[in-house]
Amino acid sequence: MTTDTGVRCPCLNSENYYTWSKRLRALCMKQVWQAISGFGEDEDGNAVEPSTRKLWRRKMGLIIKHINLKYLQKTKDYALNFHRTRKQVEAWVDADWASDFSTAKSVTGYSIILAGGAISSRSSIQSYVASSTTHAEYMALYEVVRELLWLRTFLTELGQSRFVNGPVTIHADNMGAIKIAKYTRFTERSKHFNVKFHFTREQLKNRMIRLEHTRSDENLADLFTKALTGVRTKELSALFGIKRTPYQ
Repeated sequence: MTTDTGVRCPCLNSENYYTWSKRLRALCMKQVWQAISGFGEDEDGNAVEPSTRKLWRRKMGLIIKHINLKYLQKTKDYALNFHRTRKQVEAWVDADWASDFSTAKSVTGYSIILAGGAISSRSSIQSYVASSTTHAEYMALYEVVRELLWLRTFLTELGQSRFVNGPVTIHADNMGAIKIAKYTRFTERSKHFNVKFHFTREQLKNRMIRLEHTRSDENLADLFTKALTGVRTKELSALFGIKRTPYQ
């Protein structure tokens, strides 16, 4: 089988791809029930005793490990590349609302770029359940602002304050979250937001940051919040400074 990036994966040929994908889906969907009952089911729905289930999961673990090793083999020549630029620190932030099906929590993703490469990136489940997409994006802004303030202090201590001279630009694709941060007036949709998330407003008022709207299809932080095609993943990785650099 050939992926979207044109890389051939022997472990995912046309003969066994359907079989293993079916087993992986079955393992994920029944994981909670197995943990509670002590018994599980195989891919055909038959009851499986704990000893048999352990053996089956061990086999699936070997398959997953094999796929991961193939990924590492194909990407071993890729590395972060930095080069001299005149640009200051920039940040890209995004959130995927209610993407965790078990808790209904959203995913925060951001990346901070300097010298043509990512110097700080994060993808994590948010601490609270967001009531809307705007709420999730506003919580994500809070996380990236905290990281930027620490980075500003760190670079200043290193004598490199020129890279954080003035407001640091944060690129976000949700106009609702940007407006809530810029305007202090509470609305029906934002009055229930946790007070700590309004920390972004204060930093915006103090001119420590600057919010800039970007289109969703141009948001680089999509790499940390959504499942993308191989081609799109490769494009965004290159923009973060991840390029092929074969060892000499």
